[in-house]
Amino acid sequence: MRQVLLIAWKDLRSIYRQRSAVIMMLVTPLVLAMVLGLAFGGSTGYRFGAVKTAVVNLDGGTPTGGQMGATTGGQPAVQTQATPNAAGLLMNILSGPELKDLLDVTAYKSATAARRAVDNGDALVAVIIPTGFSAAAVSASGAGASVEVYLDPTQEIGPAVVDGVVQQAVDEFNAARGAATAAARLATARVLDGSVSPPPPEDYVATATAKAVELYAAAPASFSLAVQERAPQLSGADASKDPGVIAMVLAGMMTFFVFFGAATAARTILTEQQAGTLQRLFTTPTSRGRVLGGKFLLAFLTVLVQSAVLLLVGALAFRIDWGAPGPVITLMIAGCAVAAGLALLVTSLARTLPQQGAIGSGVYLVLALIGGNFTGTAAATGTIAVLRRLTPNGWLLEGWDAVMRGGSFADIALQLLVPLAFAAVFFAAAVVLMRRRFAT
Repeated sequence: MRQVLLIAWKDLRSIYRQRSAVIMMLVTPLVLAMVLGLAFGGSTGYRFGAVKTAVVNLDGGTPTGGQMGATTGGQPAVQTQATPNAAGLLMNILSGPELKDLLDVTAYKSATAARRAVDNGDALVAVIIPTGFSAAAVSASGAGASVEVYLDPTQEIGPAVVDGVVQQAVDEFNAARGAATAAARLATARVLDGSVSPPPPEDYVATATAKAVELYAAAPASFSLAVQERAPQLSGADASKDPGVIAMVLAGMMTFFVFFGAATAARTILTEQQAGTLQRLFTTPTSRGRVLGGKFLLAFLTVLVQSAVLLLVGALAFRIDWGAPGPVITLMIAGCAVAAGLALLVTSLARTLPQQGAIGSGVYLVLALIGGNFTGTAAATGTIAVLRRLTPNGWLLEGWDAVMRGGSFADIALQLLVPLAFAAVFFAAAVVLMRRRFAT
């Protein structure tokens, strides 16, 4: 064991005396994390501006109990109406104070003008309320009307938000109309024992329509939507912390750049091989296993120091709360073990330093793209979520996300075991290949 430690310590001091190695391992990930974090909203989470939304009310209704601050052609598009209607309520929802940070609403006089605004890039989405919408909302006769959502096909998040708000509002209208219809059936039938004949259908249709009108007139404030922000919750937790964008990006950059830090340490194998010192070392009583163990320990300690410094700087300079010390330390160790094992495996496949650089850069970049290092610990869904779990760094990023949100060992059990299994496979494969290369 002493021989392994001596081999690792000798090269570790040399690596951290190299200015280029220090810049690559420490300065670069910090700068990238700060730049990307600020670009995506700073330290408070991913945010986007209010969605520019063009609204057209062809039904003639206006917001109930208030006014819209939007303008059309420089003229206020504001009117008041004593009798509430569904079209006015929908406009009131879209332009209400609850959604002012989410939607930037501008009223237009015609559907053509609203669509043109989307086509010209003045708005991301247009909401067109058709003629007869209010009548359909209070009618129990089955008549319907469709709200048109005209969107920019090149955009995804903004139009999806507006479409979700409109859909939820329309669902409320449909629910109110359905409730009024059901109430009218009970009120007009007035028969539970079958002794009185039910009234004709037109009677309960008229009663339901009257009740729906009464509902809209009496309680317009009940038709409102609000968006509540919260961080993704961990299983079994009542709440979780929001780590912030810089923290998520720095976790991704740290997980990515430890690969290059470990590769810098593993380069000493090829350097000594080219100088002939590695072959002479194999002629000494020191076994090949101990030599490779020393190189693995060198790569591990190199990135362990690198990770510790990045975590410390993140906590002091960016006020990042990485989470409970125990899970943080074990995640850091697992990441360092993976990086060290992979660096030795890549080095065992290369014959020269340029080959190691080319192979390593390609492997690390592919893993980073699939694993999600450039988006930090941001949650992934669908195919991306499946693919990132094929990489050790994808599992590590899931672990960092859970820990920074307040997770414990129980929340990151798989995120620790899977990367450690990757590390063991990488190291075992590297040992086999190295023994074949230097077999006597």
